[in-house]
Amino acid sequence: MVEKKHQPLPSFAELAPHVRQSVIPKRPFMGDFIQYACDHLMDYRVMFSNADILFDSSIGYFTMMSDKVFDSTFYAITRWYKHETEGMTPNPFQWGGSYDTFVFKPRSICTNQTALQDLVSNLDFHLGVMGMENRLLWEVRRQYPEMRLINPLWQVKTVHNHASPERSAEWAKRVDSGGKSIVISWEYMV
Repeated sequence: MVEKKHQPLPSFAELAPHVRQSVIPKRPFMGDFIQYACDHLMDYRVMFSNADILFDSSIGYFTMMSDKVFDSTFYAITRWYKHETEGMTPNPFQWGGSYDTFVFKPRSICTNQTALQDLVSNLDFHLGVMGMENRLLWEVRRQYPEMRLINPLWQVKTVHNHASPERSAEWAKRVDSGGKSIVISWEYMV
């Protein structure tokens, strides 16, 4: 999803043949990602994250699981750091709860239209706002209590490559206050 004001994309952003670009009028809210997935990607495994998230080949983890497992799970992945000398090292916050990438199968949440509308309307904030990931998980758990929430930190390596230390005023406005927050621990599987 690319904001209209960022068109055309620079030449280094050539898209692979399997990538589709959707031009949107304004910066999307968290709920817009969920709604887009429901409207256009119902039978796919969907991943969304900030544009400055990098992946290595471990992202293939999501192709190795059965549909039965995948369909009943919402994944939120904690980032790793990439160091010049140490390579990739995990970066789980001491208290947990910092996720940069989300993976799910839209059909698992989109078929219940009432729950979906409530979910999308309560995710009216942008990626990168403090507490947004914990609020997203709280809303998913509230609407879909049967869905498993998993953080496959040790199976999937993502790196948040912050291009700039600058933050907007919106960034500091927490959206997970008032108990509307869930922290999930990482999954230890080899």
